[in-house]
Amino acid sequence: MYKQNRLTTENTKLKLRLVECEVSAINQGLKEKI
Repeated sequence: MYKQNRLTTENTKLKLRLVECEVSAINQGLKEKI
C-alpha cells in the first residue's frame, strides 16, 4: 500500500510539472505573437 501511494505521489508531481511546462510554453507563444 505504501509503495503504491508513493508511486501515485510521484505520478502526480510529474503531471503537475508537465502542466507547468505546457502553461509556460503557451505563455511564451502568446508573448511572441503580441
